[in-house]
Amino acid sequence: MSQKTVKEHNQREIKKAEKDAPSTVDLLTEAEKLMPELRTLAYCTTKAVEHGYKENFQATKDGLKSLETSRQYTPEQLHVMNFYRFEGITDPADMSVLYVIRTDDGAKGTLVDAYGTYSDENISKVMRQVEDIAKRNTTSDNKQYKSTPTQ
Repeated sequence: MSQKTVKEHNQREIKKAEKDAPSTVDLLTEAEKLMPELRTLAYCTTKAVEHGYKENFQATKDGLKSLETSRQYTPEQLHVMNFYRFEGITDPADMSVLYVIRTDDGAKGTLVDAYGTYSDENISKVMRQVEDIAKRNTTSDNKQYKSTPTQ
């Protein structure tokens, strides 16, 4: 798919999110009502790319692989800067998660996975081993800390 086609598709998805039917809006949380754009995978992916997260990662049995450079990364080399979980309002099986990732060598990109029953076991395995996940590694005063492995 060309860059132009992807942008057009993303714009259509954003417009859908902004024009939800009133019955759908009633099912949303207060946070989702305040930020409707964060409900679509397309919108969040577009924003990540705009912020320089342009590489696409694919899970392997040993870590993640950049589809652009073919470089392999182990979980120790990965830093999840943010992640977003999406749930289909009308279909509970329509769940996904977007990981926004930076690597030790400065590569920045995204990884998408199904959430729940349909998730990729390689992605799940890698993400369980990643120590630096921003949302998980934050104290109540919002300061970042580095977790230490438990034995």
